Amino acid sequence: MSEQVGDQGHSARPTAEDERRRRVGAMLANFAQEGMHPDAEHMALLERYVKGSAQLSDLLEHARQYAITAQLRDRDDAVRASRATVVLEGGKISPAAEENAVRYVLGEIGVEEFVALNLALGTQASDKT
Repeated sequence: MSEQVGDQGHSARPTAEDERRRRVGAMLANFAQEGMHPDAEHMALLERYVKGSAQLSDLLEHARQYAITAQLRDRDDAVRASRATVVLEGGKISPAAEENAVRYVLGEIGVEEFVALNLALGTQASDKT
């Protein structure tokens, strides 16, 4: 961080904008270490935060929405992989199992309930044969 020098030769205190820019820089460095790269929308929000036209609560809400979207994407990917495995092994997916998959992807049920419901469906199907 570069320090500003006043008329008397003393270091000026960093402004709120300077402090926000420093914090955002540290956050972006942490992101880079984790292999994460913010998109243009996120970078624009960060710049608004640095300039003072966005609040920390705006950043937190954006992060929550990002996490929710990432979780939905991860759940959808897991369900697609499961469907592919069932089909490749010659199985069929029942409408009830499809309904459970949709509920899981949307976050209405957790993975434990998703698995338990589908195991119960498999038990019901084998009891009928």
